[in-house]
Amino acid sequence: HGGAPGAVFIVGTGSQGACWDGDSFTLLGGWGFALSDLGSGAVLGQRALRLALLAHEAVVPASPLTQRLMARFAQDAETLLLWSQRATTADWGSVAPEVFAAAQQGDAHGLTLVRQSAEEIALMAQPLLARQSGKLALMGGLAQPIEPYLPESLRRVLTAPQGDALSGALALARLG
Repeated sequence: HGGAPGAVFIVGTGSQGACWDGDSFTLLGGWGFALSDLGSGAVLGQRALRLALLAHEAVVPASPLTQRLMARFAQDAETLLLWSQRATTADWGSVAPEVFAAAQQGDAHGLTLVRQSAEEIALMAQPLLARQSGKLALMGGLAQPIEPYLPESLRRVLTAPQGDALSGALALARLG
């Protein structure tokens, strides 16, 4: 926001929000994959793979997305389990582009998963918006693909960031 009051919600592999009200910063989320990261690629990927496993076991109906995800693991639940035990957040997040592609193709599971992420981003955005003048910039790898799925009320207050994370860090360093 060029130093002006506003909020940022970063949605990439993880997620975290920050708000500057003109006097102080407030941070929100960012507590890591195990406890936080709502709306993130890692959480989206984990949910997608969990759903793929449920479909593989015929607990829920399969879809093209769930079938493609299980194909990554040779249609073998044990292979998925072993992968999950050593997977990093980046590994989980690597599934997110496939989920977005499925949603764009109308896959019911893909749409449900992406809409759930959008709801989580909207949830996290509310306290950030309440603490300042109503400006919110989404940043990170999921910012662009998630935008069409966000509630209209949130899309109306989105503003383009005036720089990236590095330029913001450099600006803060110059102030301090």
